[in-house]
This record gives sequence, C-alpha cells and structure tokens, in this order.
Amino acid sequence: MRSTEGIASNILAQRLRALEWHGLVEKHRDPRHAQKAVYELTSRGIALLPVFAELANWGRELAEPSTACADDAPAGDTPGPAAR
Repeated sequence: MRSTEGIASNILAQRLRALEWHGLVEKHRDPRHAQKAVYELTSRGIALLPVFAELANWGRELAEPSTACADDAPAGDTPGPAAR
C-alpha cells in the first residue's frame, strides 16, 4: 500500500519511527480517527530547518549548468569524472 506521497506505507512508518527515536518528531493520535496519527516537528527538528534549507540551496546550485566550467573545457571534452 502506498501513501498519498507515493511512499510505501512500511517504508514511511519505518522512517517516521526513526525520526521519532532521534527526537526530531513527536507522534500524536488523531482524535477524529482511531488509526491515524499526526506527526509534529520537535524543537530539535525545527533547529534542523536552516540546515535543510542550505542543503536545498546547494543542490539547486549544483543542478544549474555552470558556464565557467563549460567555457574552460576544450572542445569535445565532457565535464565529469574520468572514464575508467
């Protein structure tokens, strides 16, 4: 079974348990639905938000094509690790 996010429910449950164990989220029962739970970031989890934001910025920068590397490479060369 998959969640609305497209993650298998057993994988999602495993990841949420790990986050809870590390003190990053708290699990609360949903009073309207007996079998549902609501997860909330703890202060420890909230403290990581700036770190995740910086990682996202770093990833976006790497995803953008770099003109500096392309301009310096000789014609026909492709950037990236050397072939083995």
